[in-house]
Order: sequence, then C-alpha cells, then structure tokens
Amino acid sequence: MFPDINPVLNTVLIALSVPIIVATPILAFVLYPTPRVEEYKDLPHLPKLQNIWYRVFSKKGYPEMYQEFIKKNKTAGSEAYVSNVTRKWQLTLESPDDIRYLFANTDKFPKFDFTKFVPNSIAATFLGSNIVFLNGSEWKRHRKVSNPAFHKTKALPAVFGKCGAILLKEWEKIEAKTGGVLDVHVWMQRLTLDALGAAAFTTNFGALEDDNSELVATYVIFPFIQYLPIPSVQRVFDDIKKFDAMIVEKLDERRMIYRKFKEEGKEYPEELKDLIMVEEVESSEESSQNNLTLKEIRNDLVIFFVAGHDTTSASLSFALYFLSKYKDIQDKARAEVQRIMGDAPADTVPTFEQQSEMTYLTQVIKESLRMYPPAALLPQRIASQDVVLPSGIVVRQGIDLQVLNCLSIKVKLLGCFVTVDIYAMQHSEKHWEDPEKFNPDRFTSEKSIPFHAFGGGSRLCLGQNFSLIEQRIILTMILRNYEMTLPEDSIHKDIIRMKKGTIMAPKELNIKFKRRNKPLENLNINASDSTTSQQQYSTSARFAYLNERLSHHIPKKSSRTEYRYLCVLDFEATCEKDSGFDFENEIIEFPVVLINIESNLVDAEFHKFVRPSREPILSDFCKELTGISQSQIDRADTFPKVLDQLEEWLSAFSEFPYDDMMFVTDGPWDLRDFLRKQCNTSKVSRPSYLYKFVDLRLLFSQHYKHERAGLNLEAMLSIIGRRFEGRQHSGIEDTRNIARIVQHMIAEGVKFSENSVILNQNRKRRRAR
Repeated sequence: MFPDINPVLNTVLIALSVPIIVATPILAFVLYPTPRVEEYKDLPHLPKLQNIWYRVFSKKGYPEMYQEFIKKNKTAGSEAYVSNVTRKWQLTLESPDDIRYLFANTDKFPKFDFTKFVPNSIAATFLGSNIVFLNGSEWKRHRKVSNPAFHKTKALPAVFGKCGAILLKEWEKIEAKTGGVLDVHVWMQRLTLDALGAAAFTTNFGALEDDNSELVATYVIFPFIQYLPIPSVQRVFDDIKKFDAMIVEKLDERRMIYRKFKEEGKEYPEELKDLIMVEEVESSEESSQNNLTLKEIRNDLVIFFVAGHDTTSASLSFALYFLSKYKDIQDKARAEVQRIMGDAPADTVPTFEQQSEMTYLTQVIKESLRMYPPAALLPQRIASQDVVLPSGIVVRQGIDLQVLNCLSIKVKLLGCFVTVDIYAMQHSEKHWEDPEKFNPDRFTSEKSIPFHAFGGGSRLCLGQNFSLIEQRIILTMILRNYEMTLPEDSIHKDIIRMKKGTIMAPKELNIKFKRRNKPLENLNINASDSTTSQQQYSTSARFAYLNERLSHHIPKKSSRTEYRYLCVLDFEATCEKDSGFDFENEIIEFPVVLINIESNLVDAEFHKFVRPSREPILSDFCKELTGISQSQIDRADTFPKVLDQLEEWLSAFSEFPYDDMMFVTDGPWDLRDFLRKQCNTSKVSRPSYLYKFVDLRLLFSQHYKHERAGLNLEAMLSIIGRRFEGRQHSGIEDTRNIARIVQHMIAEGVKFSENSVILNQNRKRRRAR
C-alpha cells in the first residue's frame, strides 16, 4: 500500500487507516448539522451528540435518560421537544391534548412503516410489515381478521390460571435452594411465553418447566445490529429462521386439524379461532378484502408474540415490585382478593367474573403502568398533510398517505417524524399530582386523566384486555400464596433500574417471597398439557388435545345481550343563547366510545370535530359552553366526510351494517333531533344503523326505579356513587362519563337492547365510501 516505506511502518499505517476510513463517514454523518425546521425554532432542541450518546452508547434505561438528559434540556413548561440522531428531525409530543388529537386523526398521522425503507435490516426481517405499522384500508383488513381472537376473553382466566399454577409449583421446587429470592422478570418472561402459547396459539411452549427450552433460548429481543460482518449478526438471522420455522410449524399443524374438522363435516369451532388464523391460510394465498396471505399472517403473529410477551412480562414485574415495596398496598390488594375469592383453596383460579371485580388490584396495575409504561415511546408517525395541533404546533406534510401504503416504492421523506412520549406525559407535574409517587388511588374515580399506556383512539392496543386479565389472574394467585418484600441489598430500593431502550424492562429484579400457605402438594396440573413441549403429537393426538381444551376450558357465551359492542355517543352542536327547539343546530363534535360488552372495557374511541356549512362561525356562547375553539372547527372536515370516517372506523370492529353494535345516547335528542337536522342540512341520508338506539335515561330510570323527570347526566352519576369528571358540555368528556354509567350497569347485569326507534318508511342503507 505504501511501497516506499519501511514494512513495519507500512503495517502500522494500514492498521491506522482502516478505522479512519470507517470513522470518517460516520463522523461526517454525526457532526454535519441538520437544517432546523422553521416551525420548531421556539421548541427545545436536544443536543445531537448527547442524544446519540444516550440513545446509542449509554446503558441507562429510559427513565434515567429522561430525567438526566431530556428534561434538563427542555424549557420549563414545554410539552414538546425536537431531536435527531439521523438526518431527519423527530417531534416528540407530551401534551395530552396534542396526543389525543394524534390518536383521533390516524388519517393525518399514519404510522411510519420503516420495514419498507430498510427491508433487509434485522428488525425488518424479523417483524415484517405488520398490523402495528400498516395504515388505512390495509390496517383495517388486518384488524378485522384479528379482532375475534382478542375478544374471546371469557376463556382466558382458566388458561392463565393453569400457567399460574405451574409457576407456583416451579417456585415451590426451588424455594429451599434460592431462599425465596427470585428474579421476577426472568420468571415473568417465561410465564408470559407459556400464557401466550396457551391462549393465543393453543400450544404449551414449556418455558416455565424447561430451563433448556429451545424457544426460550431462541426468543430474544433481537439486537438492532445491521450489515456488520460480525458473527452475532449471523446468529441473529439464524435465530429469526428458527423462530419462523416454529410459526410455520404451528400454522401447518393447525391446518391439518382444520382439514380434519372439514373432512368429518364439522364446523370449525369458534373457540379454536385464535391468533393462528387458519381459515385465512386455507382460503387463499392471495390477499384480498376478506383474507390475508400466509406471509401477512406470519408477520402479524410475530408482532402479537413480541407485544403479548415482552410488554406483559414487564408490566407484571413492575406491579410485583410496587407490591413488594409498599406493604400497605400489598395488604390492601390481598384483602380485596381474599374477600372476592372467599374460602376457596389457595390454588383456585379466579373466574372471569371474579377477576372483573378486582377494582383495587386493577388500580395497582394501572398505576404501575403509569409509572413505567412498557413502551415509553410509541412507534413513529409522519404527517400525510399539513396539520396544526391543539397546542398551535404546525406539523408539515412528510409523505403522501397513498405513497406510504405502496409496498415497493422508495421516496424522499419530507417534514419530520412525530412520536408520543408516554412516560413523560404520565409523569407530567402539569397533569398529575406528585407524579413520582406510587398512588393507586389516582384511579379510584376513573376520572378523565391522561393515561395512555395502551395507546388510544382506533389504534388502541388490541391486546389491552388480554394483558389486564392475565395480570389480574397471576397477581391474584401470587398474592394468595406469598408475601413479598424487596431484599435489603436491592439495587431498586429507590427506583427501578431499567435495561437500555425505550421498551422498558428491569435489571435483575430480585424479590423475596415468603409462603403464606402450605405447599401446594395436591395442585392438579393436567399432565398432557405440562409435557406438550416434550413430545411430538400426531394429528389425531393434537386433535384430541384441542377437543379436551374445548370441552373443559371454554365457557359458554354469555346470553346477557345479543350485541358485542355498545357505541356511546353524545354530539355537541351549534347554539345561541336562549335558542329554542326550532334552531337549526349543526353538529360540531362527533365522539363515540366503544365498549366491549363481554370484557366491559373500552376498546377504542372515535373523536372528530365537524365544520358546519350553514353557519361556519361559532357564536361566543357556543364556544364558551362547549370549549370548542373556532380554529378547531376551521381545521375540521364536513359532516359527510366525518360520517365516512366513522364508518371506516366501525368497520375495523364489525361488518356493515354493524348488526352486533348498538348505539347508546343520553336521551333521544342526539339521534332523533340533532342527527335529523344535520342530515337535512348536509343532504345525506341517515345511516341505517342509526335508526334504533338505547335511550340511557329511559333504561336507567326503569332499572333504578327513578323518575325520569330531572334525571340528567350528573344525577345518574350521583345515583351510582360517581362524580362528573372532566369538562361539562365537551362532547368527548360527556361521552366518557356516559360510558362510565353504561359500564356500571353492565357490571350489575343490565341487558342493553334498543328501546328507541326513529320511524321512517323511506330509510336507506348507507355504506362507507
């Protein structure tokens, strides 16, 4: 290389030149300034080199990184900041209003599917283009296929309970050796692997009982090392291949069982339609409006696996940490569990109804998720058009939505990325009293608070109910059998020390467990289930195993109501002071809260402002009453477009004409009067699914034997021991409070069916465009 130089010196120069050649473009990339965005000049900018250090090289977890670096570089009171590691800026939001707006406007803020831009990276190879990153009609198609599997919640307690029983038996075996001190995160990772396998794949992975389980060894959080010629990269790709082989094996196994049902002329049972969407695989290898390809199913299964395992194992670990740290909270949670479970043996698994009654335990779980949301930062989004957020921040268009949905095209990204800092928002002193204090009583009144550990809007986490039920079942079984304390030498005495990354997970979280009851000598764990991972079932044996599960562990469907969902709705409309009934109101706020009747939880929210066409300028009285600003109205879509957006949103949960859904309103006025006037003004037909509804005031007065006269929203809340939370006459806040009443009545066993009908002989069916 250097022929005129001494050979030794030549070797030295060559050795020095290699790192220089490698480092030069990296340093140029890092040090080259990214042009600032004019709209963000007044927002805090994180120093680039420090940002790279904390995100790439530092081993500190996200809470420490936020407190030491991000918070110190923000101006006081700021609820947004700008940063960059690459050449692209990222706007991070912390304001609850901005975050709710982003959640409610997925068309304006689609997910950024990085797998289309770096298709050969490790992350893209493992995850693929999946339901988490898809947008528009593609996301809706995937969501519609996946929805049924996540709403069979009645069967989950028995499945999770069996995993919990195995966990307790394994702890009993090693109790003497460990002195009762266990790394709970390691055990929760193994537990949630088995729980996910049993509940979502009808398979026992054997993670709890077999330390050398191939799946436990293979399934890791794959490191984001790309294109580097080092052995670890090849090992990661080899692990991905092993993981893919496991997924394909489960799909093939289920296809054989599916075919056996068909050959015998039997209907494939609803209870076996889990996340292995076998009917989708059998129906076609080409994607269409109604089915997914094998590759699409594989990608969705992988993300369900990652989300269902890693986040829930971390959530359980955090809850156990706080229960161990605060004995009074542990005692209160145990007292509630004991009261609900009564004199049942300590190894008894709570029923679906029992776990639903565990209010305080749920508050503990939610407060743990507030303190340490497993996903500190949500996946990046990018604006599909210029947007003004409620805070006044302008977000410029980054990419056209149609281009983003194109699988193969490579385009130049404009604008900047947008993300949400869940950790920062849930630790904001603006919105939480003493946010660094662990206080489950924050959730006592279910008031409107900025809690978004599971995301929000139509992209609310599909597995929210799955995770909450699993956590309640497992924590109940542990609380009834053990008392917990933190060891004196714990590194987590003050705060939890996290592993590196924005997916939070604790470092070596040792907790000391002291048994409260006698050893569980007679604990009955089905032998065939506990050894499933040790043997290769034949098709007939596997068929028998699934039939056994079907007959013993799947409760019958509830006959409480014929609907799957209740859609709570409460419009806000234009108004003038002292205006009478003849005033031609126009709808200006269109909120819907979707309640899953079986789980009695909110599955999603729809929230849009509407731009009136007759009188586009709001009166001062209207703005003061509703809290809606003129700028919010000016940016909004017209009623026909919002109606189309509603139907697209509903179609992610049900098929048109949404026969398994029923709308609920606080009285008849919203659908009888406001909607009639609006449809006339906009010259559109009333949707067919909005001719019948539940008048909540009527149902409430009948159930509670209360005179309807004088019965308003505040009165109904008072009767059930609640207070109005939020701002009155805000459409979304009113709707959320109405939803709380509905949930209370569902818990009391009230059957919801239509009690009001709009008579119209010429009504037309309306279908989303």
